[in-house]
Amino acid sequence: TVMAAARVSVRPGGLVLRTTDDQGKDTVYGWSLHPEGPRPLTEAEVFNAYCTDPDTGDPVPPEAGVRYRAGLPLPPPLPGDGPGSR
Repeated sequence: TVMAAARVSVRPGGLVLRTTDDQGKDTVYGWSLHPEGPRPLTEAEVFNAYCTDPDTGDPVPPEAGVRYRAGLPLPPPLPGDGPGSR
């Protein structure tokens, strides 16, 4: 739903995915969302996005043990994938 909304919005957006492996370690990935499809963020961009207060812009300390990784490449949206297409 978030990615579909990004295709029709003129406002910037992002998507963050947090996973936990079988040893309990968390990893955060991120993408910026654009009408033409998601763009993976770099590790530094993910860290900055996750460790910045969205209201004030102030830095937020990173959580202990959390890994910040570049987003993985995602395929572009298929024709007809968008709000109201189903």
